[in-house]
Amino acid sequence: MNGYYNYSKESKGTVAKRRAVLLVPFVFFAVAVALICAFMADVFVFGSPYWNAVFTETVVETEQENLNYISKEKTERPVQPQQAEDGVTVTPPVLQPMEPETEEKPFSYLDELPSLEENAYISSAEVGGFALGELWATISVNGDELVQEIPVYQGDNSSILSQGVGHLYGSSFPGEGGVCVLPAHVSGRLGYFGNLANTDIYKEGTQIKLDTAYGVYVYEVVHTEILNYTDTKYVRKYGYENGKTVNYYDILTEKFGADELLAMYTCYPAGTSFRTQRYFVIARRIYGYSWR
Repeated sequence: MNGYYNYSKESKGTVAKRRAVLLVPFVFFAVAVALICAFMADVFVFGSPYWNAVFTETVVETEQENLNYISKEKTERPVQPQQAEDGVTVTPPVLQPMEPETEEKPFSYLDELPSLEENAYISSAEVGGFALGELWATISVNGDELVQEIPVYQGDNSSILSQGVGHLYGSSFPGEGGVCVLPAHVSGRLGYFGNLANTDIYKEGTQIKLDTAYGVYVYEVVHTEILNYTDTKYVRKYGYENGKTVNYYDILTEKFGADELLAMYTCYPAGTSFRTQRYFVIARRIYGYSWR
């Protein structure tokens, strides 16, 4: 029995030794593989110029108002020039900071004209009277290529409107106050107000310039409206309501808070043979001498 027991004990020890001997190569093999992987990573990954170009993040702890918080600050590693396969050195481009875009100042006739003194005026004697059909001004509208230095004549009959823009008898002249009414045709060869109903051009703030025989006047659009041809509230100066004579020009200037208005109008809509409507553009005076 003692011999059998000793034999079994020696056999178990021998087996353990043999297993330990067999594990040693595997341990050395695993260590060698790990070292090779570390070497390859250092050469091909961390030694790459692309890796050197990345940003590193450093975490800085600061105190503000007794509160600890983490703020990240980015630092840039120097970028080394790259060597191309053909031997040409390629230097990474240097990015310039973008300059903020500056908005262009909107066009204004006032930038081209001398400033007017407060309460400046000219004598009505300098204006004088204009005969029927007499050319006394030109009209230009900022943004409307069809209305640039178009002649303005005294009167509004068919003969006058075939030559340009008319001026309604009884309406005011620029600088007089009230309402200056200018009619013109809308289409065809005589369409001197061909773009008048274009809402992209004639919107609030659009400037209109009248270069008259006695001075330059600038108006700014404040209102547009379509009326029936029988509605003359923007045309006639006087009317009769409730047994009283009414000055429509005074009502309009008070409504739009202006000393003087310009009313341009034409037939509407364009492209039809018989038009029963009128398109009105109302503008207030923002530049020009007063002579009333």
